[in-house]
Amino acid sequence: RGGGARTEHVYASTGTYTVAVTAQNLAGHDVATDTVTICSRPDAAFTTSSPDWLGQTTVFTNASGGQGAISYSWDFGDGETSALEHPTHVYGQAGSYTVVLTATNAAGADVASADVTVFSAPQVALTTSSPDSLGQTTAFTASITTTPPGDPSLALTWDFGDGTLRGGGARTEHVYASTGTY
Repeated sequence: RGGGARTEHVYASTGTYTVAVTAQNLAGHDVATDTVTICSRPDAAFTTSSPDWLGQTTVFTNASGGQGAISYSWDFGDGETSALEHPTHVYGQAGSYTVVLTATNAAGADVASADVTVFSAPQVALTTSSPDSLGQTTAFTASITTTPPGDPSLALTWDFGDGTLRGGGARTEHVYASTGTY
């Protein structure tokens, strides 16, 4: 293709190409070569260890694809950022956070996002039907709060103070074999 000292070309597919330019006149010619790498825009993607617990390290695994040199920009949703490929982060408060990853190369950028959940330790309050008579069923109700609600790891264990232990839900009953304060 003839032309001046500057030209443009659109490549149909990604790859590395060797480009040659030949300059010639009546006195002779000279050839210069260089390589051109054509890459596509990256495809941003990641996974996370969420849900996690307050004080626990949240691990981010970058699963982005693409060609050429790719830079990464993470926004953890709590004002903190990172440029690492596979960062970790410790959240300072329980809650739900939207994490955004931007992957950028010479061809452009792509963005991926995911929600991260960080649970706090549960807070529990207990109410009973006490005082009750010997042989009467004593009812117990636990009010549990987790931040955010819905901690999938939440488990309750009841210790009735008389040597009886039981797992179960937020409401249970127990019959004491003798009078006393438990």
